[in-house]
Amino acid sequence: MAQHDRQAALLEAIEIELKGKAFYVQARDQAKHQLGKQIFAHLVKEEDGHLERIRDVFQALQEKRPWPETKGVAAPIEAPGKVFARLVQEQAKHLKGDSDDIQALETALVLEEKNEKFYRDLIPKSRDAFAQEFFERLAGEERGHYQLVSDTVQYLSDPETWFQEKQRSQLDGA
Repeated sequence: MAQHDRQAALLEAIEIELKGKAFYVQARDQAKHQLGKQIFAHLVKEEDGHLERIRDVFQALQEKRPWPETKGVAAPIEAPGKVFARLVQEQAKHLKGDSDDIQALETALVLEEKNEKFYRDLIPKSRDAFAQEFFERLAGEERGHYQLVSDTVQYLSDPETWFQEKQRSQLDGA
């Protein structure tokens, strides 16, 4: 991928992350269920982290510096399953979610899947190993967001079944 193409891809990534963040801010502010609010707040912070790293790389390329070696690996993030388990435990309620919250979460699933595909498509186009690692990491984080949101949709749609399945899988060792 040529310098100009890399910069264009990074500008598109910034636009995608800004749109995602704006959606998550609005969804957080409108969510009725506390778990939904917390999930969306978590996603806002994640998008901020993506934006910061993408902008750092973009600036380096603008200044004709090589792809920043240290930007290919992000600070460790909390595993999506652990985030969700912690937030559910904090709630300690088996309340069904509001249909508007669930609809917003389902929209988030589409966004996260689309974003993951965008980053995965950039990997083979990148000649630089650091660029490939960077886009691979972002794609993986988007996949983690998808898993977190999917778990939340399942929980808010049917908390009793969600708990039964999670407890069974823990007892079965699955």
